[in-house]
Formats: sequence, C-alpha cells, structure tokens
Amino acid sequence: MEYLKIDLGCGPNKKTGTLGIDYIAYPGVDYVLNLEKDPLPFSDSSVDYIYSSHFLEHIDDPFQLFKEVSRICVNKAQLEFWTPYAWENSAFIFGHKKFYQEDDYMHLCVWFPHFWEASLKARWLLKELVYTIEPKVLIDLYKNGIQLDFAIKYYKGVVKEFGAIIEVRQNYQGEIVQPQYSFCTNRLAQRYPIQSLAVKVNETEDDLAEAINWFQMKQERLQTNLHPNQILLARSQSQPDETEVRPDETQVQSDQPQITSGVNLRWQIAERYLSGNGIEVGALHSPLEVPANAKVRYVDRMPVAELRKQYPELAAHELVEVDIVDDGEALSSIADASVDFVISNHMIEHCQNPIGTIEQHLRVVKPGGVMYMAIPDKQYTFDCDRPVTTLEHLIRDYTEGPQWSMKAHFEEWVRLVMKTPEAEVAEQVEQLINISYSIHFHVWTKLDFLNLLLYCKDQLFLPFEIEFSQENGIEFIVILRKRELLLPTELDIESHDFDSNTQPVKVENHTHAQQEILLPQLQKIQTNLNKSQSWLQEIQAGLAQKQLQVQQAQERLQKKIFSLPSLVKFAFISGCPAASYIYRCHHQAEMLRLVGCEVEIYMTCTFPYDELISKKYPIVVAHRIARTDEFENFVVQAHALGMKIIYELDDLIFDIDRLHQVDLYNNFDIEEKKIFVDQVKRNRQAIELCDGVVVSTNRLEEEIRINFPGLPVIISRNRISQKMEEEAIQARLREIPKDKFIRIAYFSGTKSHQKDFAECVDSLYNILQEFPDVRLMIVGYLDIPKSLHEFSDQIEMLPFVDPSELPYLYRKVDINLAPLESKNDFTECKSELKYFEAGLLGVPTVASSTSGFQLAIKNGFNGHLCSSTREWTDTLRELVTNPELRHRIGQRALEDVNSRYLTRVAAYETLQAWQNLFKKIWL
Repeated sequence: MEYLKIDLGCGPNKKTGTLGIDYIAYPGVDYVLNLEKDPLPFSDSSVDYIYSSHFLEHIDDPFQLFKEVSRICVNKAQLEFWTPYAWENSAFIFGHKKFYQEDDYMHLCVWFPHFWEASLKARWLLKELVYTIEPKVLIDLYKNGIQLDFAIKYYKGVVKEFGAIIEVRQNYQGEIVQPQYSFCTNRLAQRYPIQSLAVKVNETEDDLAEAINWFQMKQERLQTNLHPNQILLARSQSQPDETEVRPDETQVQSDQPQITSGVNLRWQIAERYLSGNGIEVGALHSPLEVPANAKVRYVDRMPVAELRKQYPELAAHELVEVDIVDDGEALSSIADASVDFVISNHMIEHCQNPIGTIEQHLRVVKPGGVMYMAIPDKQYTFDCDRPVTTLEHLIRDYTEGPQWSMKAHFEEWVRLVMKTPEAEVAEQVEQLINISYSIHFHVWTKLDFLNLLLYCKDQLFLPFEIEFSQENGIEFIVILRKRELLLPTELDIESHDFDSNTQPVKVENHTHAQQEILLPQLQKIQTNLNKSQSWLQEIQAGLAQKQLQVQQAQERLQKKIFSLPSLVKFAFISGCPAASYIYRCHHQAEMLRLVGCEVEIYMTCTFPYDELISKKYPIVVAHRIARTDEFENFVVQAHALGMKIIYELDDLIFDIDRLHQVDLYNNFDIEEKKIFVDQVKRNRQAIELCDGVVVSTNRLEEEIRINFPGLPVIISRNRISQKMEEEAIQARLREIPKDKFIRIAYFSGTKSHQKDFAECVDSLYNILQEFPDVRLMIVGYLDIPKSLHEFSDQIEMLPFVDPSELPYLYRKVDINLAPLESKNDFTECKSELKYFEAGLLGVPTVASSTSGFQLAIKNGFNGHLCSSTREWTDTLRELVTNPELRHRIGQRALEDVNSRYLTRVAAYETLQAWQNLFKKIWL
C-alpha cells in the first residue's frame, strides 16, 4: 500500500510530493480546512509522513490537531515540524500565538510520554531536534569564543528556527527515547551533531560554590579595577579577622561540613580532615589554623632567629616557634607512622626532591592519616613566567639526586622571578646558593601536580589515595590519605593476580614464623621492584636527552633564532568536520600558540576568504579543502599580497587511482561514487595551488613527495591537547567499579572500518570461545561479523560518544584494539592516535603492524604489533591471562605518551618543522 504524505498549513509553498492543507485556498492547496477545528479528511493509518513549516505558531492550541495526526498516521510514520525558535525576535511578530522551544516536545515525548499517550492514542518518539543558525551568527560566536551549546541554552537571537523530527508509534512498549541534537545553516544543509546538549551535567554544591566565588571575584574586579590574578593574590594574603565566626559545629547537619570556596577554605578543609597529633612543616608566619581536636608541632630547617636572618622580608610578621629543627624533606628525626597528619603549605615547591619529600612525609604518617598540602599555582604567582617542571625532571631528581639541576633552578629564578639583568645573573646565583636561600625550585599547575601524584601512586606504589583537591585563589589544596601497608598472600604472589578479590594480609599481624615464610616472597617482590627501577633508569637517559633538546629549542627561541617574526601569525580554515578538524586544526594551533604564535581558527566548513585577505594573514592553513572557483581566486589574491597557503591533510585523499582500496567507497552507489571521485580530484587540484603541505605521518610525506614533486612538505604529528590531558587525569582520579570481566575494546569512530576490524575477527572468535569471562566492547559504528554472532552475550555495543567521554570508557578497558586493513595504501597513511588515546589512560594497545603504529610502538614493550591471525590470537591470549603484563605495558605506554605526544611537550618540535618549511617557501 502506498501511504499519503501531507503538508499542514502549507500556504502557497507546499512541499513537493505532499498533499497541501490550509485555511486559505492558495494555489496548490488540496484541502481547505480550519486545522484547529476540522478533522483531517483521511482514514485511520493512511499517512506515513507529515510536514509543517511555520504553521503551528499561528494556532492557539495544537492538541486537537495532534490527536488527529495520531489517528491518521501508520506505525513509524514521521513528523517534521518547523517553527520559529521561541528565543528569537521573529517568534514574536503579529499573528504568532504560541512560541515553541525544546520543552514543548520534551514534555510531550520524553518527560511525560505515558500521560500524553493516553490522549494522543499513540506514543510520539522525539528522534531529533535541529537548530537552524545563520552562518554570520556561527562566525560571531566563534570569534568571541562562545561555545555553541552554551549560546543555545542561554542566549537570545542565536537560533533562527528549529525543527522537531518525531516518529509516531502505535502500541509502543519500548523505553523512553532521548533525542539527538544537531545544527545546520539552513534546513537542507548538512547537519552537525551537538553532543553536549544531549549530555546531562550533574552539578554539585561545589560547582555552585565555585561559581559564586567567581562572580564575587568579578564584582571585586569591577569595583577595584584589579586584574583577576591580583584579586586572587590579595585574597590569599588576607588574614581572617580575630572576631570571624567559625562554622558552628552544633549547626552542622552532616559528619562532613560542606566545603565552599573563599578566604576561609583552608580552615574548612582542616576542620574536615585534621584531628589527633601532627606536624606542620615550614609554617613561618602563616601556620594553618586547625580545629580544637588537632594538636600541631612545628618543623623547620632553622630556629626562629636564623629564619629571620634568612627572610628579612618577614620582619614585620610573627613567626611560629619551631618545635623540631629538621630537614623538612627528610624528617629524619621523626619516627615512622608516628603522626596523624602532616601539613605542608607552600612547602613542596621549595623542595629539591619533591617525590622524595612526599615519600618521607608518608613514612611518618600513620596508616589512615593524611597529608594536607597547599601548593601555589604558577599561573597566579611570581612564577608565572617560569615553565612547568616536567615529570621527567622530577623523576631524575628522585633517582639521581637533585644536585644535577640545582644551579639551573637558581638561574631560572634569578632570570624569570627576580628579573636580574643578564650581566648580574651569575653573581646573584652564587650569592643565593652560598646562603642556601630557599627558592621555589619547582613549579606546577594543579593539572601537572595531580599528574605527579598519579605517577607516585601508580608507578612508585606509594601508599596513598588522593582524597580531595580544590583550587583556592592562587593555590590549590590536596589531601592525601595514607593506606595501610598490605602484603599479598602467598597464593597471590605465586599467581601474580592482584585483583580486587584478593584478601590482603596485614604485616603487623604476622607471627615471627609467618614472617619467615613470607620473607622469600618479599625478596621476590623486591627483585621485581629492582627490575622496574632498572627499566626506569634505562629510559631516563632517553628522557633526559629529550629534555635537553626541548631546553635547547627554548633557548634558541629566546635568542630569536626565528628570523621571520612577522610570519608567526596563522589562520586555519577547514573543509572537514569532526575529529580530523580537532586534531589537525585545534591541536596543531595549540602547539603554535605555546611557542608564541598568533593563531586564528575558523569554524569548519566556513570559508571567509574576504576576511582572510583583509587581515593579510602571512600563513593560511587550508585543512582538507577541495578546489572551488572561490578557493582558487582566494589563493591568487593571497599570493599577490605575499601570503602563503599551506595545505593540511591527514589522509590519502588525492589519488583517484587507489579509491578501490577504500571500503567505504566500494559500498557507495553510482551517484555517491561520482561525488566522491569529484571531491578527491578537487582535493588534488587544491594541493597543487598551495605553497606547501603539512601531513601527519611519514607515509603521507612520502606520498606527497612522489605525487607533487618539488612541493615543500613537513610532518607535524597528531598530538594530545591540554584539554585531553586534563580529562584523562580526571578520569584516572575517578574510581571505576571493577567486575570480573576482562574487556577488549574496539573504538570504531566512523562507519568505514569493517575491513579494518576484519583483521582480528578470527582471533577474537578464538579468544571469546576460549575465555567466557572476556567481553568485547564495540564503541561507535560497526556491523558485528556473522562469525561472532554466537557470542552475542559476550559483546557490549555502545554508541558513538563525545570525545570528552572517551577517557571514562577507556578506564573500563583492559586491552585496546587498533586493527587496520593490511596491504592497503590508505591505512598505511593512518596515524597512531588510537595508540596514544588509550595510552593516555594506561591501557595497552594491540595494533596492526602498519608504518604509523611501528613508529609509536616497540613490540612487546609499550604495546603489541600483529601481522597475522596467529599473532593476534597469541598476543590477546597472553594479555588476557597475564594481568601483570597488561599493567606493565599499559604503564609504559602512559610514560611514552606523556613524554612524546602532549602538545606542550611537542610544541618546539612542531615549531622547528614549520621553520624548515618557512626556509623552503620564503628563502
């Protein structure tokens, strides 16, 4: 049966292929009706599509009409309703009686569907909400740094109109369906997902407190005309008034009082976490105020009289009396496990060996006790011009001792904090060293310090948990809780299976005989730790060399070796959305900004050629843009002004002779293939118009040299942004409940990876059959091969997720798969990003042995490379049965990723690549 398609309130512009209904007999109207009162002239279940454009806002109450719509619709009929968006001026013009926004449809379809189903006699499933946003608005939002989801939620005049795509279901018994969200520049244009609108954000009271604190700071800025950093500094230095009212313990409604930001934050945290007998190290003139049930002794490296000589700038301040004179880093006079807490506020940055200090402070704390640490954030102090101390540097201070770096720290302090003229630097450094002046040897942001703590916990096995962390003005506060020292049982030591079901044995409960039995096992553990230490020392040489290279690059930059200063201004334009745009535009731009370049990134698929010409950007990076007449005219004008156009690509997108190797292309129909071929041809033409090329892999560089002889080309690899790094750290801080299953995961991403996944299907069949406790997690678009259907109860299918959610998914994964189709030029050009995305969370990767992964992975060391079914099977079996191996390889991957793939680590390497390109295209 052929069902009807109708257009409600069509006016003179009836949608093609529909029957038009309107109150007025415009040309093309098939039925003249009063849609508010008259029944629709169609039989039950006779219509499969209903369209309405800018009609519903003209009637007082659409409910009678909606009941008629349900009556005439067949099961799974589609409704497409377009109206002006309620928060846009045109919604309020004369004649409009109702103003539509998301909540109208959410109420009907999502929030109270059972209530409305009883009246409508059908369930309406809201499948998609589409926002139409004019290009000029998108550009304005981008230029002002306003996120689209935020603008839609809170700004008027952003969305011009919006559409609701609804499916009508008869006798529906399924779950409530949440809509997808998307935007477009007009109804017929490509739609782009807005993932963040679909994600429910769980705001906490801490979030509210931070927001209130931020607005208070904003108010202070308006009143005082101070920079925010100056406000934070002033707050941190202010002392509570003696009459200040402390939280009344009788009014507290819970065992743990809520912590809110403000000048009293330190006290609130102390009240929550500190009790018993403890010490504070390096208190000087600012001892922490503690609750009445906490008793403190003060530790410092000198008596008060000598401290006053050391710090004449504190002459006007009262210093606390020193109870224990000791090296605050070693605490050698304090017995093991003898105090309930250690306070070290603004102390760790003065330590030459911070890891050793954390280790020694934990030593003196009792199991269950806490370390209370306040650390200045370098961004808001006089350290703001100094580079963050790298993890590699801190590890070397720990393993080799701090003498190798001491002088360099003083030189950096004298130059970047004291701002001493260069001619006086050496003399000033010598003076400070001679008096053992306590400078800030190391500096961090909160993110970098948490990364250090995770290294101490996960790699050095220091016995603590990160219980609390929060920003507080110019500082951030961290609470570490010491765990009890536990030993695995003899059985666990033999099996090396340290899972959550193991019952640990407390050392202090062993008899002498039991300890003698455990001694050989302890020695075995010590041997393994020694091996780990040996491996750590091996990689230190390489890390030190890398650090030296970075320092040398920085010195060259400071000496202005970059001989073309007028050129450090870039604009990025892109013809390709999604992950490629993020990695090749935003992450590349982040590295350029880190080395002092000015960078503008335009929204994907917008091509403001006139603006680029008017601003005369010396360098315009064109990411995966196909040739058009407009693009070619732009290049001609740009060249006339001396501008250079650099093509940016991360895929083999310019060779039509090898399209048969692309699985997605082979599945296209004839018309789709014609469009795809035309796109690839125009990509090649666009490259030929440009002055140089930037690619992501060695193989792509080789392809450019072969296909475009004489065209300069450089490699700038895909990197991990600071946002990705922060999201990964937050994910690693979160405890993820662990079940009994071992998860092997494949993150598909797009719809073009069937043949890639086929590389390991036979091996997965073997593993799923052999190990019932193994689960295969598929994330993204993938059709499960028929050979795996019998294991449906062992396969977990998850939809494509927003990139910000990936770290939390990786935390549930034990083994990451990165298969690529073999003997294929396109896959050989792919980068290693699936390795470093998993490695950032300490998850081991098993990958195809392609050129990109060969560069990243040392087989069997920080990952595995496979070329045959047997290799895939053997490797997966070994990892499934050996949790210790999984952990070791995952941690090596984490170390490798942090040392090579972060934007802040690779920025100077990227700058050097661009400098090489400049020499070729200008000189």
